[in-house]
Amino acid sequence: FTFLDINKYHNILKAIKVLKNVDREYGIRWIYSRSIWSALAFRFFRVFSKANLIFDFRGDLVAESSANGDSLVKLVFLKYLVKMAIACSSVVLTVSNSSASFLKTNYDVLNPIVLPSAVYRNPYNKALLMAKEFRNSLGIIDDEIVLIYAGGTAHYQMLPQMLMIWKVLAAELNVRCILLTNKSLGNDSSINSLISLVPGIINLSVDLKEIPLYLGAADIGFILREQHQLNNVASPVKFAEYLAAGLAIVTSPGVGDISDLVQKQNLGTLINSNDLIQSVSACSQLIHVIRNNKKQFEKRSHHAFKEGNWDLNSHAVIWKKILQNNIN
Repeated sequence: FTFLDINKYHNILKAIKVLKNVDREYGIRWIYSRSIWSALAFRFFRVFSKANLIFDFRGDLVAESSANGDSLVKLVFLKYLVKMAIACSSVVLTVSNSSASFLKTNYDVLNPIVLPSAVYRNPYNKALLMAKEFRNSLGIIDDEIVLIYAGGTAHYQMLPQMLMIWKVLAAELNVRCILLTNKSLGNDSSINSLISLVPGIINLSVDLKEIPLYLGAADIGFILREQHQLNNVASPVKFAEYLAAGLAIVTSPGVGDISDLVQKQNLGTLINSNDLIQSVSACSQLIHVIRNNKKQFEKRSHHAFKEGNWDLNSHAVIWKKILQNNIN
């Protein structure tokens, strides 16, 4: 059941009306929300119903609002709405252990259930079987190490810093770089000028279903983020994709659980992307290790993917327990 997005007040009233109609027609046991506004609609709807709310805390809205320069009044109001959403929830989900710790400290949530951003493994298994053939189709030589980024172009994803690192690595080492973005960079002159400096770079905007092919053909995936509270509680889906494709990971400190996992399980390396010398040195060391130990990194990544709930199939088991009121 859908309705037009007009404004928050209209949407809340419409959501309450739709929920009442659905509950009367079918009966509702559970409602899932990842928005404080839909949780607010539930808060009023539960006057008429015995349904339970599952609230999915997927990011620190207060920190995001603060970063946007919003007023103190708005920050206080948003925090109140988050508290309200949590208070009327039977189950609270979140995306990382660092986010769970944040909820315990700031919102007194004792037992949030951690479900990181995840993907299905099968497309990546198929891509790995085709990796050699696909690399050849891209003009990549067998002994070249392939660096890849697949994702958005927002400032916090640090593309300029990454491209400067790639520029040096591609000039000094036998590597190729693949930049996959979710939109064309045709009008972004600043990014395009940096892209042009990276020797042999493959720069494309591709359909989502094609991404596993490119990841399967690569060796090292990049996930760089600014040091900010928003990223401390995040769970970028690209990490799950990189693990599924058996890639080594280059990332920044303080990115959800990812940074700790990369260090503890030797999945790649951490870099300070604002320090070009340190970043190039750390990446160069990783590249040299991968030349001799690529299969070991693949095994580590696949093991981390399987054991860390990065596979969507593992989520089904947890959801079944939640919906059967059988979660610990």
